[in-house]
Amino acid sequence: MTTSLLWLRRDLRRSDHPALQAAAADGPVLPVFVIEPRLWEAAGPVRRGWLAASVLAARDAFDGRLCVRAGRPDTVLPALCEEHEAYAVHHTRETTPWAVRRDDRVAATLHERDIEMVATGTPYAVGPGLVTRENGRPYKVFTPFSRAWRSHGWPAPAPGPQDLQLIGGADEPDALALLEHAVRECPVPLPDAGEHAARARWAEFLQDSIDRYDEDRDRPDLDGTSRLSPHLKVGAIHPRTLLHDLGRRRSRSAERFRTELAWREFYADVLWRAPKSAWHDMTSGMSPLYDAPADTRRDTGSDTDGDTDGDGEELVRAWPEGRTG
Repeated sequence: MTTSLLWLRRDLRRSDHPALQAAAADGPVLPVFVIEPRLWEAAGPVRRGWLAASVLAARDAFDGRLCVRAGRPDTVLPALCEEHEAYAVHHTRETTPWAVRRDDRVAATLHERDIEMVATGTPYAVGPGLVTRENGRPYKVFTPFSRAWRSHGWPAPAPGPQDLQLIGGADEPDALALLEHAVRECPVPLPDAGEHAARARWAEFLQDSIDRYDEDRDRPDLDGTSRLSPHLKVGAIHPRTLLHDLGRRRSRSAERFRTELAWREFYADVLWRAPKSAWHDMTSGMSPLYDAPADTRRDTGSDTDGDTDGDGEELVRAWPEGRTG
């Protein structure tokens, strides 16, 4: 029985967590979250605030034993392993291009120190790359992907580990202060964060709104959506859990909600198979707008309200910054 690290990223929860299960099977577990400067500095104040609130909530869920550090993971994790004589770092497998490169660097650094890096599970109900045509080729269109995704199916939620022994590690005071500051300085009110809040919101949606979801989800004047997107983003709840709870519902609205989850899985699959799609149009050559160099593209938004070109450009800038209101 040896100590293992559980490196949390997009899986800030304690239940339905295969990587936690795998780590617990080895012995005592030290959960850790690393604030990566490159990601943190590139994020806006709202995204930082939500991530920080979610990490702090996860800290409570792990009985205050979630260790928070800041820095490059390929530096922080080996140092933590040395501090706690840990010989394995468990994590949920990532498939986005940047995360894969990061994890490969971390794995190489750990390997030099005879420390194993163990990937278990996925942030998705069906891991990217598993849904294919009969000839093994990927789907490029959503509708046939969605049918195949349903046929493929997904496992039941993972049970909690038996005899889980959590150990704590010393936080980096500056890292913890960074999270607390990000929550305080967030310029918008945040929803309640954490696994408990995500499950409470899901239960409320199932009871009050799911039966009208098909009609109400596109009505901005109604509270007709699940509002689970931010929770899914940080992994406070797993889509497998949602699909399991929807298992016995056969209404049109329940089916629509499954379809919306399928869209999320489809684009994860596309990104895994075609990493360039993160920044480039997959149908290169078919669209002069998308193929044009970034500095030559023009604002193609309508000017029906009499806005000047300058105002139109400001609206375009406001859109990726989340300032459109």
